[in-house]
Amino acid sequence: MTSLPPRPDYTPSELSVLYPPSLRLIHLQVLARHGERTPVRARLQNAGVPEHWNLCHAAKRFRASVLLPEGSIPGAMRSDEVWDEGMRYSRRVETFDRNGKAVIADVGEEGGKGVCILGELTDEGRISTLALGMRLRRLYVDALGFLPEKLEKEAQIYLRSTPMQRTLESLHQVFTGLYPPTARGPGFEATFTTRNFTEENLYPNEGACKRLNDLSRQFAELAAEKWNPILAGYTSERVRKFLPDGVAVDGHPRVSGLLDTVNSSLGNGIKLPAELTDERVHGELEAAAVTEWFAGYLQNEQYRRLGAGRLLGDLKDRMVTATKEEKKGGVEQKVCLYSAHDTTLGAVLASLGCFDGRWPPYTSSIAFELFSKAPSEASSHGWLTRFFGGVKEEHYVRLRYNEKPMTLPGCAPQGKHLAGDASLCTLDAFREVVESMVPADWMGECDAGPKEASAQTGKNL
Repeated sequence: MTSLPPRPDYTPSELSVLYPPSLRLIHLQVLARHGERTPVRARLQNAGVPEHWNLCHAAKRFRASVLLPEGSIPGAMRSDEVWDEGMRYSRRVETFDRNGKAVIADVGEEGGKGVCILGELTDEGRISTLALGMRLRRLYVDALGFLPEKLEKEAQIYLRSTPMQRTLESLHQVFTGLYPPTARGPGFEATFTTRNFTEENLYPNEGACKRLNDLSRQFAELAAEKWNPILAGYTSERVRKFLPDGVAVDGHPRVSGLLDTVNSSLGNGIKLPAELTDERVHGELEAAAVTEWFAGYLQNEQYRRLGAGRLLGDLKDRMVTATKEEKKGGVEQKVCLYSAHDTTLGAVLASLGCFDGRWPPYTSSIAFELFSKAPSEASSHGWLTRFFGGVKEEHYVRLRYNEKPMTLPGCAPQGKHLAGDASLCTLDAFREVVESMVPADWMGECDAGPKEASAQTGKNL
């Protein structure tokens, strides 16, 4: 499954089970993968995969912010007027021929306009991420009445993306689905937060963490030891017409790269030969890539800490802040939207022990829901305890991955979840799970040499 099939809206009976009246939703964080995109490299042209994809028509026209201080050139406007209007322009993709001569990527009827670059969000990806935002609105605004119908202030929402165009554009789409222009107050201006690549924690940042990069290479080698003999059989023979050297985790292309091209093609409706859509072939490619990219989180404490700990710590901190604001009269910033990658979602799910072993499809999402539960009137200590302030309000955390409630192993023991529903983890238990993975000194640990943890990777992948 490369693209996420839409689920029907919840029925009233389903809503009453998912959101019982005894619980009150007070905070929501949604971590989503970007939508369908083009491959990050051109591959499999001999199998009919186009070198240039004419699937980015929404991105062929832009407005740019151009600084024109008043009086700098004849007719220059004030900066705020320039910002509102912007410079309008269109984009055309250029390439080169076999002799190195510049030529237009002439695909379709517009001479390079509407042609995608590598790794770009396609029109299909824009549609799917818009649909995610619309679904969030139908659930959290229309059905539950949790989020306001209209945004009036920037402080009501937190919007965060990795510093990549496809994730930022995906976030634009999700936000617009959740709060279309008609659902924003006069003068409302959204702020989209991002970080430098070297400081990003919305994906496992191997480029900024030497130790994580070392561990990643070790697990890639172990994945190759396990999967290369398997891939050399049925899968290699089935696709040898297109890949004469066969398929290997560390081959050329790598299994992950091959899977990327196949999934990008399928997600955007590009027809592939039967050999590449063979169920067994795709299953082995996916299983090998999942082992290479995510087995480390399942087996190695340091891998979890360096690859996912900082992000999980941020998510947890926002929950704790929300509980404090609730006590002071209410949570103003009820929703946070994060736009990230497949490796982000896989790392988070695997680190928390609820990964399903499948590559996260495009536009997959994890909803982190925080609930409060007021003590019942039939409290064991009765009115006397409440009068003297001894009643503690309970808080619960639930993860829903692609609409399915997840059960965290760390919350499974009795007393660490809501009675009768193991997916509703107590906030204290969730904090305990997450805080065990938050690095005390991420940069210091990243720069340190190999530790005992590297010997604990094991080969049972």
